[in-house]
Amino acid sequence: MLKNAEEINITTHFGEDDVGVYMTPGVRVAKEEEDEEEEPENVDFYHFEKTVTEALAYVTKLEVLHFPNSVSRKMLKKRYMRMMMEDVKTCKAYECWVRTARRKNYEKCLGGGWFDFVVDRGLKVNDKLLFELEDPPNKMYVRHIRHQ
Repeated sequence: MLKNAEEINITTHFGEDDVGVYMTPGVRVAKEEEDEEEEPENVDFYHFEKTVTEALAYVTKLEVLHFPNSVSRKMLKKRYMRMMMEDVKTCKAYECWVRTARRKNYEKCLGGGWFDFVVDRGLKVNDKLLFELEDPPNKMYVRHIRHQ
């Protein structure tokens, strides 16, 4: 179950353009209640949320996921990198890649295993995706919340 913002210690806000992007020291908030997995020690998590658009939900022509600019600037400094993404609900891991856009160094997008996740979860327009990115960015967790 997702914890309320009041229950976690939000230590950083990144500005008005990135509402909902924050960092918590050593706390995963999109974790399932019954998930008793050990937390990695000395790892902070950057959290952000995406609402599924028609383009993201369209499985015939799959779209990359764009990271919020503040996350790209602070966390994803390499031009190209591989990262594991874990579905919190199913515990399935996806090997993804992160690429930098040619037009701006801080524009980053996620592909590779991301496309498999979209198909596996059957994303629908207005669904919510809650992301937690480890600092350093070795792994990202995603929780899919179906729109009612």
